[in-house]
Amino acid sequence: EKKDDASLERVLREPLALESRDVPSAMRLLEMAKKREDWDEAARLADLVLAVDPFDPAPRLELVEAREKQGRDGEAAALLAQLAGLD
Repeated sequence: EKKDDASLERVLREPLALESRDVPSAMRLLEMAKKREDWDEAARLADLVLAVDPFDPAPRLELVEAREKQGRDGEAAALLAQLAGLD
């Protein structure tokens, strides 16, 4: 399964490198990063998707999770407040 994930990850990264607006590939890569517990990469990909569509709640929630896993609870709380419209 890891070999299959690595192959899929390479395939997904190709269009992403060419087109940063490829949100579905970025979200799939984000899920793969979470599965590996690579929270830095998950946060980077969530930021990439948010740059394309800052009003999409899904990548913001993914970024909250990544920040929590990184021990950056203050940032996670601020992101949740933004999501709730409390900022």
